[in-house]
Amino acid sequence: MTFLIDTQCLLWYFEDNEKLSRGAAALIDAPANQVFVSAATVWEVVIKVSLQKLRLEETPENYFRKRFESPAFSKLAITFEHAAKVYSLPPHHKDPFDRMLIAQAGVEGIPIMTSDAVFRKYPIQIIAA
Repeated sequence: MTFLIDTQCLLWYFEDNEKLSRGAAALIDAPANQVFVSAATVWEVVIKVSLQKLRLEETPENYFRKRFESPAFSKLAITFEHAAKVYSLPPHHKDPFDRMLIAQAGVEGIPIMTSDAVFRKYPIQIIAA
């Protein structure tokens, strides 16, 4: 299975937070699955850390470098097509990072793992976190 993971779920996974269901963690851990992490997720974390809305034990650069050494995650760049797709999304969600993730899932035709109920208002496949 191939899927995109949203920012909150990725952070919960890295923190071994019980808010991420065992089933969702098992999907992330399954070697046969390809888990995409968007550049938008890294960007969101960097901004939240710089605004002191999120605290990490180390710099975001080191935090992600260490965790992405594992082949478990694939990086998903933001393309022109992804950015343009945001325009046509209904305004259900105001968060620009989440809107980009929704656009990416739609353009790429892959499900997204999220705990955000608002994502269900969009015509994309959801994997419950």
